[in-house]
Amino acid sequence: MSPREAVLKAEEINAREGNESHGYLSFSHGFAPRITPVTRFPPEFDTWNKLVDKLPFLVSSRKLRSYCDSHDTLPVLDATRLPAVFALRAANVLGFIAHAYWNLGDARPAGKKLPDGLEVPWQTVSKFYMGRQGVHFLGYFEQITANFRFEDERKVPPPPPGATPCPWLNDELVRYGSVEYNPAEANVGNFVPSLLLSGMQEEKNFFGVVTEMQMAGAPLVQLVVDAQEAASANDVVKLKKQ
Repeated sequence: MSPREAVLKAEEINAREGNESHGYLSFSHGFAPRITPVTRFPPEFDTWNKLVDKLPFLVSSRKLRSYCDSHDTLPVLDATRLPAVFALRAANVLGFIAHAYWNLGDARPAGKKLPDGLEVPWQTVSKFYMGRQGVHFLGYFEQITANFRFEDERKVPPPPPGATPCPWLNDELVRYGSVEYNPAEANVGNFVPSLLLSGMQEEKNFFGVVTEMQMAGAPLVQLVVDAQEAASANDVVKLKKQ
């Protein structure tokens, strides 16, 4: 399979699946998402929305562990009922908070493990949606690339003229925070991480600058594919242009 065929295949798979849970790859957006990631869960998973909303307070007040340990505030939700388009959001939220639970605060008691409200659905999401058999972890993919939103919804940079619409964007996804955008005009000045521990500007910049690098690098996919084809054809003139 040639590089061009690989990119086209990735675009085809994501369009067929109706989500990008298996990876971001396209000629239009490079290794960045075709649409902005969802920022909320459906009503059945509102427990996780509430946890995200409270996260900076729970971290600063050192109450995160007690909140997650309680089945009243963090019951075990059935992640198999989660629509696949929310999988990356779930992987990020559950993995991010699991790390915070484990590493922030006082020393962990001997034999302590993650509460079931985090551990069980995180395992499910990792195995059935992320394809991570036998192990679950917080990856760069969900923590960085899938973790942003535009700060002002009225000022989202629109796709460039003539851009092909994202085939799986629908009204439901728009309600949960997804919109089309132009990666060439996305930067730390107009977007922020959608999940933060502290909410401090330094944290926003730390995550945001890496995301911006991926946005800025979107044209490289097309350039590299063109350069590879020129090299294969021994087309020196075209290769130099790339």
